[in-house]
Amino acid sequence: MTDDAAASADDSPSPAGSRDEAWAEALLDDVVDLLRLGETIRSDAVERAVRAVPRHRFASETLVEEVYDPYVAVPVAAAEHGGTLAPLSIQIMLLEEAGIAPRARVGECGSGGYAAALARELVGPRGEVVSIAAPGGTDRVNRLLTEAGYDDVRVVHAGTEGPVPGLEPLDVLLINESVWEVPPEWGRWLAADGRLVLPLQIKGLTLAIAFDRAGDRLVSTSVQHCDYAFPDSAAAHGPVFVGVGDLAFRFDDEGPLQPQKLHRLGRAPSAERAEIWTGVHMVPPESVVPLLLYLAAHLPGFCTMTAAPGVDDHGPEELPVPAVLVGASFAGLVMRPAAESAESFEFGVQGFGPERQEVTGLMASCVRAWNELRHTAPRITIVPADTPEDRMPAGQVIEKVHSTVVLSWSPAARCPQGG
Repeated sequence: MTDDAAASADDSPSPAGSRDEAWAEALLDDVVDLLRLGETIRSDAVERAVRAVPRHRFASETLVEEVYDPYVAVPVAAAEHGGTLAPLSIQIMLLEEAGIAPRARVGECGSGGYAAALARELVGPRGEVVSIAAPGGTDRVNRLLTEAGYDDVRVVHAGTEGPVPGLEPLDVLLINESVWEVPPEWGRWLAADGRLVLPLQIKGLTLAIAFDRAGDRLVSTSVQHCDYAFPDSAAAHGPVFVGVGDLAFRFDDEGPLQPQKLHRLGRAPSAERAEIWTGVHMVPPESVVPLLLYLAAHLPGFCTMTAAPGVDDHGPEELPVPAVLVGASFAGLVMRPAAESAESFEFGVQGFGPERQEVTGLMASCVRAWNELRHTAPRITIVPADTPEDRMPAGQVIEKVHSTVVLSWSPAARCPQGG
């Protein structure tokens, strides 16, 4: 081999299992520095844990450069999380919200063992950690943890029902894959003051939520947006797609309202439209997700509008568009550069159909109501599906199969007619 060829071979990416450990450690140090600077890593304890655990040992099939790219999902062979690990930045976000303390009892699943190793660093020698693997995944997870030096983490197989063998009650249950619904048993696995942290899908949005147990319910302590498209765990429960002319509407957590009236929407975009500019502005990098969550919770018929398959979607407005469908009319959320600042955008609403004025006004009113409390974090409460009405918390209700999700904000601002 020539010197040039040897140099080229040395510089080429290599699978994590065959790359020199010093190179992997250097990449790990660099990404930790980056995530600490960006405040994804906020605590010294989490920083020490992330530096200590060789993440590449849990994804030996993948190039180390990809393993330590903080914003990229990592392909792995394990079946329990759809063949990928969530991006490192998302896993660390969840870990920070978990608040794992020394001596804690921690359960985790969905990380292929990596999050269990992080938790082991955090709980210390007097704590306990169990990695809960899906059928067929226990041998792999156990092997990877042992090879990485964490043979004191127990690996068990457990479904969504029944106890976690030998470890209940848990101080923290850390889920590293998104779910459409929190299984009832997860709350019962927790200690009386235990915490559940997971990405939860609500109305098509994936939110990283920390819940504290409060009796038979879970109450959020923090809510953040997950800017990673987890494999769609809602597939078994929807979403429902309805094609109408050149458009398609996606409904999450509910079916479309009065679908028999949708045939009249086919020509609506070419008809006269209503338009309202709300005076509500946003400056990047502020996220639009809090607004979308508010609209989804308060507007009956909230959905996502996009072009139907095979239709050119390069129209005047970017698709998909958050929308609301009322009867045979719909309205969509749009933006335009604000006159006051080139960096700011103003939210507007455009509506079509026979009741376009009413549906456009409804959505615009809801945008303005959100603006009055845009810096107020929502509270998300999960209660059993059979909770009596007199024990239900106040707020906007989203019904799942085994549970009910209730979202509430400050009562100072309300959406007219929308809840």
